[in-house]
Amino acid sequence: MKNINLFPHSKEKPKKQEEKKNLVFFIAPTRLLVFLITLLIFFIFLSFIFLKPLFFYLKTNLHEKPESLTERTNASLLLTHYTMKAYIEYRGNRWCIIEDENQKSNLFKEGDKLNQIVVGVIMPDHLILIEHEQKYRLPLKELSTFPTQIDNSLADITTTEQ
Repeated sequence: MKNINLFPHSKEKPKKQEEKKNLVFFIAPTRLLVFLITLLIFFIFLSFIFLKPLFFYLKTNLHEKPESLTERTNASLLLTHYTMKAYIEYRGNRWCIIEDENQKSNLFKEGDKLNQIVVGVIMPDHLILIEHEQKYRLPLKELSTFPTQIDNSLADITTTEQ
């Protein structure tokens, strides 16, 4: 037998209305939460698009030397009299030609001494000179022609090593 509600204003209707109210109170915060999460994802996506080039620009500029900075000024006075004129690599040994203030050129390899200065590492574009446990970088100067004295000294060295 079915239950027939003879009274239209019975307690069952308010229960259904309460359930609907509870359901509305549950759905509304859920929709709001989904909307806020979607909005957050959207803003993260936009910030990634617009800020990534900014971070890339900052990262590349960190490795560049600012124009306001000058070269090291505490270099030894002895080193201001020398210039690196050439880089030579022969049979696994690195050689360089260093010219002094009197324009006298000498050939050095790594570990040789120039007065009291030790020739440290020789690279194609610079060399490191060591004086009293201080390291100084001496850049390569452009050279148009080699003096004949240097060519002869190189020929002597290559014949003695063979």
